[in-house]
Amino acid sequence: GNVFAEADILKHFTVRTSMGGLLYNQYYWNISYTPYENYESHTTPNGASENEQMSAQYNWTNLITYKQTFGKHNIQVLGGYEAKAYSGRQFSAGTQSLFSTDPNYVQLQFGSQSSTPATSYIYQPTSTESVFGRLDYIYNDKYILGATVRRDGYSIFYPGHQWGTFPSVALAWRASQEDFLKGVSWLNNLKIRGSYGEAGNNGNIGGN
Repeated sequence: GNVFAEADILKHFTVRTSMGGLLYNQYYWNISYTPYENYESHTTPNGASENEQMSAQYNWTNLITYKQTFGKHNIQVLGGYEAKAYSGRQFSAGTQSLFSTDPNYVQLQFGSQSSTPATSYIYQPTSTESVFGRLDYIYNDKYILGATVRRDGYSIFYPGHQWGTFPSVALAWRASQEDFLKGVSWLNNLKIRGSYGEAGNNGNIGGN
């Protein structure tokens, strides 16, 4: 689910806040039967298992945007703050050698748990905090500058190394708006663009 509010304030400012969340719950129950060819020797005993997973996460984002046009100058500035958090846990248990595989009588305590012990697992809680800004500037609909910078912090990283700063910049020239190309009938839009940026990744980092 997600809910947001947005408002225009003063003359050229827009503010927006949004809150999103995800609640996840999974449960399954399983019976495994002794194969017919192993039934007399019970070399492959019957069994049952149960598993449940639960997790929750949220994302809170706040933005303020400024837009203005001065003659041939078009400018837009955006600033933002974002926070995310995630947590969850999982539980599973199993049993073997049940006296009956009638689903009405399958309960884990009616078998032998020694070979399939119960386990539980906690998904390490994680949180991310970010501040960011962006500038977009266009002159005469021809020359374009875009610059961003963001600073992100991640709870799992080692203390003292949890934050990173990631800048980027892009320059573009809409050459098709120049007078010497406006008469070219087969050319509708030509833009030359170059950019540089730095990015970070926390997708493969464990909590230990």
